[in-house]
Amino acid sequence: RRVLGRCALRSPSQAQQVVKVVYQAVIPVGLRALTPAYEQSSGNNLEFTFGNPQQTIGRLRDGMPADVVIYGNAIASDLAKENRIDAATRAKIASVKLGMAIPASATKPDMSNGAAITVILRAARKIAVTDPKGGGTTTFVFDAFEKLGLTQELTPKLVLIDGTGEDVAEAVAAGKADIGFSAMSELAAIKGVQAIGPLPPDVSSLLVVIHAVVTAHPANRAAGQEFTSFLQSPGTNSLFASFAFVLE
Repeated sequence: RRVLGRCALRSPSQAQQVVKVVYQAVIPVGLRALTPAYEQSSGNNLEFTFGNPQQTIGRLRDGMPADVVIYGNAIASDLAKENRIDAATRAKIASVKLGMAIPASATKPDMSNGAAITVILRAARKIAVTDPKGGGTTTFVFDAFEKLGLTQELTPKLVLIDGTGEDVAEAVAAGKADIGFSAMSELAAIKGVQAIGPLPPDVSSLLVVIHAVVTAHPANRAAGQEFTSFLQSPGTNSLFASFAFVLE
């Protein structure tokens, strides 16, 4: 998926630059919301390409031009080992935890501990998660099921979604699943569901730490560094907090 933002306010004397950003799917809602403010303040355009972790690093390996990459835990070591980033420019943006999507009309259940989560899981007929082949948060969802001793019981109920956490929430909103699990920030982006959580610590302690970094060979290094700095500004932090991100 690609989103090309356009700057609404720009003086004729400003040199327009396109900052190409490749990013992991835990953060799209925040980036969509902050794009107008960045473009108006900088005079630059943002061009986004997003997907699950394996899609993100696969695009970089295939030579997709990018000035900035935004990523979580899953591909952090690969990006560094393969020298695809300028580690000196790395900036921590926020973190996100696992949560659950339920229909907007549903009564919010008790999620206080593992016993309460077990009741929810056993009551659900269909449970949506992203396909683990994509390398996203589903591995950690499965770890939570294992921790509760429910893996075998829940496997027939799983609805594997070829996409992102937003697609998981869409499946719940459309009635294709009773509940869904993914990063809180992705679930919160979709109308028609309630994003509730995070999962209690006796079920999952996962914290996906999100960084932005300039790539090893950017076309627009200065603009890329300017954008990563913008992502750490107080106004941006407040916006991320409103979409279920954790700020530290």
